[in-house]
Amino acid sequence: MREKKGASIWGSSRNHRDAAYKKIGVYRGEVSLTLDTILDVSKSDTVHTFVSDFAKQLNGKKIYALVNNAGCMVERAENAFCYEINFATNTLGMYILTKGFIEEQALGDGSRVVTVTSGGMLSHPLELDDMQWKKAGFDATKAYAKHKRQQVVITGNLITVT
Repeated sequence: MREKKGASIWGSSRNHRDAAYKKIGVYRGEVSLTLDTILDVSKSDTVHTFVSDFAKQLNGKKIYALVNNAGCMVERAENAFCYEINFATNTLGMYILTKGFIEEQALGDGSRVVTVTSGGMLSHPLELDDMQWKKAGFDATKAYAKHKRQQVVITGNLITVT
C-alpha cells in the first residue's frame, strides 16, 4: 500500500553473507525493495561517503524511517582509523550515519529514527571517560552494554537538537 505513495525500502549490511535485510518480507509486492547496499559502519570514511551518495540518490525525496540496527560484540581491535572496532560499529558509525542524514536534510518532517538497543544497557550508566577501552581491561559484554547506552543518549540528543 505504501508503494502507491512512492515508498521504497533500502537495506544495507557489512557484507552479503551477514545481510540481516535478507529476512525482510515484502507483503504482496506493495513496496519497492533494494537490497544491494554494502555498508560497514565500523569504517567511518565509508559511512560519510554512503550518506553523501545516498542523499544524492534520494533526489529530493525524504527518508521516512531510519533504523540503526548494526552492532557487534567482538574482541578488542582497532580499525584503520585507530578506533576500537566495537565502539566504531556500535556508537560512532550510527552517530555519523544519523547526524549525516540530518545535515544532508534527508530526514523530513515526521521522519523517524529508530535505534535498536539492548536491555544490557540498563546495567551500565553512561560513562564517557574511556569509550574505547584504552584504560580498563576490555570486556566485550560490558563494552556492548555501554555502547548501547551511548546509542540511546546520542539518538535522543540528535533528534531533540534538530
